[in-house]
Amino acid sequence: MLRHNLLHLRVAATTAVAALSLAGSARAGDFVYRPGTSDPTVGMNIWKVTTTENVPLVEQQVQQMYASGLRQVTIIPITYVNPTTGAFSSTNADGTRGGLTNAELTASIAKARSLGMSVTVNPMVQRTDDGSRSLLYFDPLVTTPGSSTETFWSGYNSTLTNWATIAKNAGAQRFNVGSELEALEGSNPNIPVTNPSATLTGLRDRWSTTINVADAALGGTAATTKLGYHSNHWSFSNAKTKFTIWDNAKIDYVALSAYYDYDPPFSQPGFTYPGRTGLATPTQSATIQSASDPAFVSLVEANFKAWIDNVVLGVSTKPIVIQEFGIAPYNQAASEPWEFNWNGRNQWLDGTPRTAGSPWPYDAFEARDAIEAVLRSLDGKSARIEEINFWLWQWSGGFKGEPFGIKPGYTLTDDPTTTLFDETKNQLGSDALFSYLQTVPEPSVMVATVLVLGGALQRRRFV
Repeated sequence: MLRHNLLHLRVAATTAVAALSLAGSARAGDFVYRPGTSDPTVGMNIWKVTTTENVPLVEQQVQQMYASGLRQVTIIPITYVNPTTGAFSSTNADGTRGGLTNAELTASIAKARSLGMSVTVNPMVQRTDDGSRSLLYFDPLVTTPGSSTETFWSGYNSTLTNWATIAKNAGAQRFNVGSELEALEGSNPNIPVTNPSATLTGLRDRWSTTINVADAALGGTAATTKLGYHSNHWSFSNAKTKFTIWDNAKIDYVALSAYYDYDPPFSQPGFTYPGRTGLATPTQSATIQSASDPAFVSLVEANFKAWIDNVVLGVSTKPIVIQEFGIAPYNQAASEPWEFNWNGRNQWLDGTPRTAGSPWPYDAFEARDAIEAVLRSLDGKSARIEEINFWLWQWSGGFKGEPFGIKPGYTLTDDPTTTLFDETKNQLGSDALFSYLQTVPEPSVMVATVLVLGGALQRRRFV
């Protein structure tokens, strides 16, 4: 999922709306931001995959977010694990990618808290071979000392203890015990097991131990930091994930990615997405827009709202956090919003062949309208959905210390060091989001996170 060696921001926006005079303002959900009383709140995420420590730069990014009006940040420490041995390391196998050091993690939390910002710590495990963390798996029934299973869980619990202790001491409000580890949730059908029932119980017990470890590091019954877990959009509603993680009494909230798609390449047993329309079907999103389209906004709003009402809210009675939502500025991206490397595809969405590496048509208005539609669809749902986290690929600003890109008068520029697409195509989405976040009073509670990502980070293709 990671393929970039720059500092990245996963933005979180914590504020909100103004009168953006977009066509069709009076729809089912309005485009006025009322954080905590009607709407989920928004903020920004920071992560880093370089191997050189730079505490001042991380603090600078937090300061830039604050100056841009953001009042929440999600900070993502990364660790790496050998998928064969279960051993942990601070970098991938060739040493080209790393993550936040303890000093950087501590400093970024402390800086945000000193500014009055809310903080979520969202730990992430990457494979040393750069493969999919969704396929990272160790048989929970193996208990032999020195086995890959015991090595992994022992190392993971130690890693989480360290990060949870830092989160607690620095004052973070939320802490996730994991992120998108589908196979270890027990919900990935591509993992062969000989005794499914015993294996699922074994995974539940492994997670129970890990959750207890993190809870203890956060302070146990005296903890003020809430505990959660972040699951993929194709596995969060699986009954197996519910069994292994969501039903644990110490999990305070359900965090999920919300890349609701039409034709997922990960079609799996256990999916409960009625109709699978996605934000829009390939046909509905085929026209390249030359302006914002109220009818398209209404269509996406209705589709996303139906998915939220029919699927997401039924997963658990616990609070919901949309940990990730994003869309790249390409034509038909609403049908597969998790995709960012459209140019790399070897088929058009109708299945006809195309040359991988050739340009896929841009449609900046489609991405911009999808952002508006999703925010409209969540109007009035803050009682159940506390946060929404946008992930906006290739959003110029902040990745290498340049000014953060969501603020008045900031013009996006194309970063020549990243080649997947022209970042200026995100200007419309940036402007719309900032208009939503800009003129509201300080949010009182709850936070949403907008994921801003720069460079050639290849994440969603093989989650």
